[in-house]
Amino acid sequence: MVIDTRTVQAFGKNHIPGTINIPHGLDFATWTGWLTGYATLFYIIAAGDQVDEMAKDLFYIGLDNMAGYFETSILQTWVANGKPLQSDETTIPQAIAEKVKNREVTTIAVRPLQMWKAGHIPGAMPPMLGLISDRGAEISKNKPILLYCWLGQQERDRNQHLT
Repeated sequence: MVIDTRTVQAFGKNHIPGTINIPHGLDFATWTGWLTGYATLFYIIAAGDQVDEMAKDLFYIGLDNMAGYFETSILQTWVANGKPLQSDETTIPQAIAEKVKNREVTTIAVRPLQMWKAGHIPGAMPPMLGLISDRGAEISKNKPILLYCWLGQQERDRNQHLT
């Protein structure tokens, strides 16, 4: 398992196929522990000056199975070796609403059950992000997947207040 710790925006723009994104920040250790478990060896992609702090954060929760790290320049090396990068598209509700309504996308609400019960997009699947791998067989591979969560809304609201 390889965890890319760059920002959501940087990861979405380009990343190595098969990597997962857990940005280094407030919940980094929590999500890394949840998504990797304590027995899985994993690597991180990070700026070299952040690696010691990340390892310390993980150590504090008992997660000491980080096998190593790659500098963020690994992406350029990857491309230089003829391997393709992947990208994810970010959208806003108004731009995707019609596709959601017409069920042209698989909609997944990756948020806690409490938030799910408070409200969700009709037809959305409810697995919280930490449990999504348990539901993989239920997710259609025949159409685009729309993931949405409360955190993205929080970030947009915070950024609007800053401008």
